[in-house]
Amino acid sequence: MLLTIPRPLPRLKFSRAFATSVPRQIGVEDTKKQEKPLYGTAPSHRSYIFLHAAEPPTSFPARLSTPLQRALQLKVMKWGGSVNFSWFGPPKATRQALTAFSAIGGRLEIRDLTLENLDQVERILEKHATQGPLAKGTSDEIHLYVCTHGARDCRCGETGGQVYRALQEETARLVEADPFGVASRIRVGEVGHVGGHQFSALNSFSACIN
Repeated sequence: MLLTIPRPLPRLKFSRAFATSVPRQIGVEDTKKQEKPLYGTAPSHRSYIFLHAAEPPTSFPARLSTPLQRALQLKVMKWGGSVNFSWFGPPKATRQALTAFSAIGGRLEIRDLTLENLDQVERILEKHATQGPLAKGTSDEIHLYVCTHGARDCRCGETGGQVYRALQEETARLVEADPFGVASRIRVGEVGHVGGHQFSALNSFSACIN
């Protein structure tokens, strides 16, 4: 098993609700008039684990599952992990690689996941999610994930695809203007359904920025 541990990135915080502070004393009528904030519908997890898919989410069936994905999900769900599929283009190797993110551990790359080393990989993932970075690394990439899983939710297929292409185009424009700027560290990828359906394309994007 090959293991690469990049340097954790600073946490990017995104508010899921936009609202101004409310006075301490308000009447019933004032409460009724207040607009409800927009909340995200994607669930929160201690660790997001993305298996590198062999095809883009636009080609996924409504529910994509593999024996390896199911086995890993059963293990990591006990401590707050979630397993999904991501796509940055055709995989460079035939081995099942994964990328994991945690709030305190940053990004973790594992190049080889099999049913034989599943227990070992699960222990590494749990330590990464619960104890923080496993070692110092050198990568400072920023990953942006957008749900384009149209077979599961048509809004992700349509709006998600538009957001994905817009991010790619804007990133390319910024890199051309400043080849060594922050945009040169950004990778824009696609991801399978992450949970929730209301405002799903927007929530998939927000929930998966790391």
